[in-house]
Amino acid sequence: MTGDLHAWLLDRLSNDAALVADLGDPPRVFDRPPPRRALPSVYVGRIEVADWSTDDARGQAVSVVIHAYARGPGRTDIDRIVARIESTLTDAVPATAQSTRIVLAMPVAISTAYERGQAAFHATLRLRFLCAAAGA
Repeated sequence: MTGDLHAWLLDRLSNDAALVADLGDPPRVFDRPPPRRALPSVYVGRIEVADWSTDDARGQAVSVVIHAYARGPGRTDIDRIVARIESTLTDAVPATAQSTRIVLAMPVAISTAYERGQAAFHATLRLRFLCAAAGA
């Protein structure tokens, strides 16, 4: 299930027209921190899984951390990117990703801060997904 969700996340983020417009083309969406911090960029970070099974079916509660970086004179760019990521992922659910049904997607926490060493704003989005086997 986690692999299906991870692939779905990368696909949704890479193919959202508004997010691509903010990130550039090709979109800077990665599954790990980019080797050279091309900004703006987004990457899928830590993924934690907990059991969410019922008596009838197997399920997982998946916590995903997504990082976004943007340069700008203020928070306008990073706030727009964060809002787009959140709506792109939460508005698409319920969804099916290969053999996984994504039942729920909800934001848990969002934080933004200016990183002086990067000369950029860094946002961290934590989202929670409830997943079950497709057809269950």
